[in-house]
Amino acid sequence: MEEKDTNLEESSEQIKDEVVNDEANSLASEENKEAKSEKSEPLAEQKVVEHFEYNDDHLAKIESNRNDFLKFYKKQNIWKWVIGFIGLAIIIFAWIGFPNLGKDGEGKQAAWVMPAMIVVVVASLLGIVSYSFVIKRIITKKMREYFSSYYEECNKYVFESDDFTEVSILAPDKIEKIQFTENLLYYNVFDVGSRGLTEFKYHDELMMVCDCAAQVKSEKSALPVFVGKYLVAPASYNEDPIFIYIKGDHRALPPTNLGDVKNVFDDDKMSIFSNNDKWAKVINAKVLKKLKAIKTGRQLVDVAIAIHSGKVYMCLGYDDPVMVLPLEHAFDPEPIMEFKEEFNDFVKLAEELAK
Repeated sequence: MEEKDTNLEESSEQIKDEVVNDEANSLASEENKEAKSEKSEPLAEQKVVEHFEYNDDHLAKIESNRNDFLKFYKKQNIWKWVIGFIGLAIIIFAWIGFPNLGKDGEGKQAAWVMPAMIVVVVASLLGIVSYSFVIKRIITKKMREYFSSYYEECNKYVFESDDFTEVSILAPDKIEKIQFTENLLYYNVFDVGSRGLTEFKYHDELMMVCDCAAQVKSEKSALPVFVGKYLVAPASYNEDPIFIYIKGDHRALPPTNLGDVKNVFDDDKMSIFSNNDKWAKVINAKVLKKLKAIKTGRQLVDVAIAIHSGKVYMCLGYDDPVMVLPLEHAFDPEPIMEFKEEFNDFVKLAEELAK
């Protein structure tokens, strides 16, 4: 992995790729959500803010941890340049200085010059490469620790209600591909990346949530079909699947695997699909009201829900302010504060759909 010292954001993206490795480009792909619709309220133009107010200790801790990592990274970056320049200076001196120092009285080069020059040059190059390898591993380790602390503090904030119990980040903190593809919402998914996998109980019902990205293959590259929060809850429903899609703007990524399923409800806000003629017993008036109350258009881009096989699957499409971990710039708490409110509503909805 090639290092780029002059740009922290590029370097940190490289580190993130190494940390999460196969996790669908670290869930930070921006290709899937660039265009904005005139029908929904778009995200405001992002301005770089150096300081935010934090009304919660856990949110403040996220910023503190980010700042500590940033200082560490910059310090190591400076040392990397210093070591590089010292090594380069030694190589130049050996290449130019040794031949001049190693001449006898008649101006002939001594026999020791060439071997000594080769030894010094090779040793310097090995030293630079070894240092770069070691410091990259150290930075990667620190990045992992920062990622872990971020999810730990986020969970403490998001799950602080007494309704949530037994909250824990699993190890490994990601799902298997089958755990996503079993929702049947997306066609021909070949890669699923995830992180921050957390189990919790809501009113004694065991649920799980994680950051997730799913991709399909195109002729030239991989294309995202979902990027966001993936929530799974238990349900009593075991008949033909019911699919619900809360529509979004041009950033939205609708389900791609519903071609053979009847569209039983459709308006400008959402669509419901099912081959079960009794779908309305599950999506009753109370549930329908809650579904229509979901607001997309800012951080929340769209929502796809599947109910079948004794589970409720919720694919909550979120934009970068929620999905990308803060690194170079100060942590903006507003997207997470907004997500917390929405997440509580989604868990309540999952509980209702599970009946």
